Amino acid sequence: RRHPGDAALAALGATVERRRRQAYGQAARALGTRRFERFLATANARLADGGWLVGSPAKKLARPVGEHARRILAKADRRLRHQGDQHHELTLPELHEVRLAAKKLRYAGETFRALGPRAASRTYLARVEAIQDSLGAVNDAATG
Repeated sequence: RRHPGDAALAALGATVERRRRQAYGQAARALGTRRFERFLATANARLADGGWLVGSPAKKLARPVGEHARRILAKADRRLRHQGDQHHELTLPELHEVRLAAKKLRYAGETFRALGPRAASRTYLARVEAIQDSLGAVNDAATG
């Protein structure tokens, strides 16, 4: 937003705009170089030949993403439940750890949300977010 009466702010805005245009120009020039073309060709060839799948991770990489998502979410859910089991006996730092576990679970759930039933995902994530918010309120009240 521009503030016409503030010359310093207008000058800053002009400088930012000039540098943005310069950066976009540099990026556009870099994308048009032979070096970038070679990079793309090499990357495409590596992806196409499947060489990056060789070795022990190949089996894991070949599994459907839903399988990975279920495993990751189940582990994060277990961790949150385990840490929260004795919530009434936990110290503030321990409650903060539970909050971090809820945050990690929520982020993982949001990442994989599209892989599961929409309504169930929404409900589950809302509950995890409520836990996270409640623990945040406890922390805020304690730390003032």
